[in-house]
Amino acid sequence: MEYVENPADYVGATHRFLIAQFEDNGKNIVLSRRALLVQELEVSRKQFYETVSIGTIMDGTITRLMPYGVFVELAPGVEGMVHISELSWSKLKHPSQSVSPGDRVQVKVIGIDPPAAGSQIKIALSVKQISEDPWLGASERFHEGDKVRGKVTRCVDFGAFVEIAPGIEGLVHLSEMSYKRRITKPQEVVNEDESVSVLIKAIDLDRRRISLSLRDAEGDPWLDVPEKYAVGDSAEGTVEKKEKFGYFINLSAGITGLMPKSNFSRSSKPAVIEKLREGDSLPVVIEAINLKERKITLAPGDAAHERDWQEYSKDPQASLGDLGEKLKAALASQKKNSI
Repeated sequence: MEYVENPADYVGATHRFLIAQFEDNGKNIVLSRRALLVQELEVSRKQFYETVSIGTIMDGTITRLMPYGVFVELAPGVEGMVHISELSWSKLKHPSQSVSPGDRVQVKVIGIDPPAAGSQIKIALSVKQISEDPWLGASERFHEGDKVRGKVTRCVDFGAFVEIAPGIEGLVHLSEMSYKRRITKPQEVVNEDESVSVLIKAIDLDRRRISLSLRDAEGDPWLDVPEKYAVGDSAEGTVEKKEKFGYFINLSAGITGLMPKSNFSRSSKPAVIEKLREGDSLPVVIEAINLKERKITLAPGDAAHERDWQEYSKDPQASLGDLGEKLKAALASQKKNSI
């Protein structure tokens, strides 16, 4: 690194110069300010290198930002580099998320490479290692079952990573995104840099992994099923997904039941059910509820009339079978008397 001074700074000022040429007994003297500065920088560098070592902590000034990191001036003519991964315990996409040119920062020397031919000594620095690794105190700050706020840092095919503290990320798997609907990609629920509430499901400090849940933070709608639904109840549902074996019918937010294809025939108009599309509404009857497996079996809404008729026909007081028997007896008696 070289320093170039403004020529205007020389006017009226006193500076030291290096005599570059001395000829004709002093009649022809050539002075060089630049050469003197180069000499002074070399002396400064030498003194710095004699005192610096791995582990040294010092202050510096950010001079340049690059996609891969930042350069920090440690002393006149001496720069070190902080790789982007050493700027912060949090994952950064670009150094500008953490620092700006001209910022004063405290850094720790983490590497010193001997100079190659024609180059200077390379000094690797770290900003984040000035502070304690956040994972060391994670067991005291976070516990399974805690509900915390965090920022979505990345969306991947299998879920989303959420930073719940600087340098501490957890994963919300796709299966933990929502109770209310089936999720095929995380962007259906969250976006990068969005602030969300999550519930801590599991902590593995040895592997530095935390399992998080968005849906548990919102609450499990299945807890209310016993109060909202009972076998025999009629309800209005919406076709959520059509499969060969039946239709998944959404009853309310987060609650979906299955109408097996074998139950279609119980409707007075099974062909109408066959032609339904996803998003169409459909009257249904709750046939069975399995809370442990989170399953609800459904039948067509008009199947309830069939069941009501069957129940009615079993009533001895309303049995048409008894009436039929009486009619048969009366006809038989009439025929006997006529003979």
